[in-house]
Amino acid sequence: MVRAIGMLNLVILLSIRKISSQMNMINLQSFSSIVFDLDGVIYRGDTIRKGASELLALLDARGIKYHFLTNTSSQPRKDIILKLLNLGVKINRDHDLVSTCSEIAAHYLLEQFGQHSTVLTIGGGLGVADELKRVGIKQIALESCSLDEVTSVYKSRNDLLLLLGWTKEFSYETATTVLQLSRNIAQVFATDNDRYFSSDTGNLPGTAWLNGSIGSLLDVEIISLGKPNPASLSLALRKMHSTPSSTLLIGDSLISDIQVGKALGCNTVLVLGGASTLSDIQVMNSKMKPDYIINELSDLVEILLIT
Repeated sequence: MVRAIGMLNLVILLSIRKISSQMNMINLQSFSSIVFDLDGVIYRGDTIRKGASELLALLDARGIKYHFLTNTSSQPRKDIILKLLNLGVKINRDHDLVSTCSEIAAHYLLEQFGQHSTVLTIGGGLGVADELKRVGIKQIALESCSLDEVTSVYKSRNDLLLLLGWTKEFSYETATTVLQLSRNIAQVFATDNDRYFSSDTGNLPGTAWLNGSIGSLLDVEIISLGKPNPASLSLALRKMHSTPSSTLLIGDSLISDIQVGKALGCNTVLVLGGASTLSDIQVMNSKMKPDYIINELSDLVEILLIT
């Protein structure tokens, strides 16, 4: 057992050495745009990560476009911008600088089912409500409705859509409502399927726990629309008028961030200290490993300052 642990530490040490030599190969100036994850990359909970403000300021000065792509479903984009400003990040107030999984879900549902569709929701908070309202889709938040209220209106329909988003509160009563409406629900979607996200106090449960509960209850496959679904990164690229080959994706999750970047052909950077660790990389398929690994965004600041 001791020997096995020693071998693992040796592998990680060799990986760190390889990463150190690799860092000299990153030429940020060769990319016209950069896509950042937020939780675990720009900030962790309510604490900004080392080098984040400086890096964004340098990108502005060098004329390199950037965009924030997050699986945060519960916050409206304008509130995310306000959070960044309050953390000392000097950016404009344009909410199109951010793409959320709630926005991606709303656009997908509009394109696939049209404006006259009705979407039942669990979780997602103001983020989901804001994006569905923007595209003109009617929302029924099941947490705030009784079973009688919902069934009296929709008991004769079989085309209802169910959208799941992050929440800390999922009650037995809401589960009962979903079960009673199961014959009326045509498809179930989720804003994302993140198992956890970074916070000041460590990783916290993401939307996956709710998806698992509803999937098991209804015995259905749930379609997740946020990262690593390629539609998420595609939206960000369209907003920036960028191509995958000219874009660098920076994230802290191998499953959500690095995987979507690889799927579309972007170069990828994993920031340690967030959702994924060096140990996680060792068991990943080689095709899904990041192109570069850094400890902090300040590492990229140093590279930009000498190039």
